[in-house]
Amino acid sequence: MSRADRALDALETLPAPPAPLPAPLPAPTAVMAGGPRDCPTQVDPDFFRHRRWAWRSGPCAAVGHRFEITSEPLHELRSLLGPLVTPLRAQNPPSVHGHYRIVRHRNPEVPYALYYGGMRLTLATRPESLVRFLTWHINRQMVDKSSAEHVVLHAAAATRAGITVMLPGDQEHGKTTTVAGLLREGYEYVTDEAVAIDPATLHITPFPKALSIDDGAWPLFPECRPLVGTEGLRQWQVPAEQLGSQSMRGAVSPPTVVVFPMFVAGSTTRCSQLSRGEAVRELAQGTFHFTQRPARNLATLVDLTRGATVARLRIGSLDGAVRAIETLVSQRLMEKL
Repeated sequence: MSRADRALDALETLPAPPAPLPAPLPAPTAVMAGGPRDCPTQVDPDFFRHRRWAWRSGPCAAVGHRFEITSEPLHELRSLLGPLVTPLRAQNPPSVHGHYRIVRHRNPEVPYALYYGGMRLTLATRPESLVRFLTWHINRQMVDKSSAEHVVLHAAAATRAGITVMLPGDQEHGKTTTVAGLLREGYEYVTDEAVAIDPATLHITPFPKALSIDDGAWPLFPECRPLVGTEGLRQWQVPAEQLGSQSMRGAVSPPTVVVFPMFVAGSTTRCSQLSRGEAVRELAQGTFHFTQRPARNLATLVDLTRGATVARLRIGSLDGAVRAIETLVSQRLMEKL
């Protein structure tokens, strides 16, 4: 029986059909001013040819999204762009497929313009708003350009001692906060946003972007507070190294501990097992572009859950969540001995 046939058999055993997929990484609110003469919505290459570029990211790779960022002299952006691009700089520079350019808009009330190719993506009043939109666009392009060769899940992941932990979940479920807690305990960083799985091997291609830690979790990570440019921030962009971890670069072993987190304020942290059918259904609901290749994607999720420890984690505290995951990882390590 082929993988696709096994997958279709598994689909018939699921308790309910998958719910509609989450919208891929919705864009943050951005200030859009209409029709500025110096920053039109569409431009040709001559628009950029004679500008004075002060900063370049160098070639960067976000799985299937290969890009570079160039900026005019906007000194207030440098402290924000550094954490964004440093984890994604390519070790073996690939060919660049997309080019972001940040230019100064003459209107002092809306001084920043962001372009991708010849299209203006946004205008922004503050550097934080522009970088937040840029972060979202990189995430979105990573998902869209990687889904042909990978099964891409909305999830965070970290690894230690050959055990990879995957934390699937929608926004506000606590996956970034939880994976940040694991990194602080010695895990190596894979991603906090999108897990890209090779359907043939189940290995993960890392997407080690800076962790986007929301303001509600800032008190848990005081060591990550930016030194400058904190006014107006709603997220800290935190490289894994700032949490005492390191980012994975090569292929990461398949996840063997899959934990679905759900933060519930004031609750007691509790871990409960999930059936394989429930796990496959929830993973399918959190798979980007699932319906474009349903047989391949479902077969991969079925194989992924075969032999994995799968649990739901209700989170009341970060320390409790880390301890619960450590227990699951320890059990898998004991099985390897």
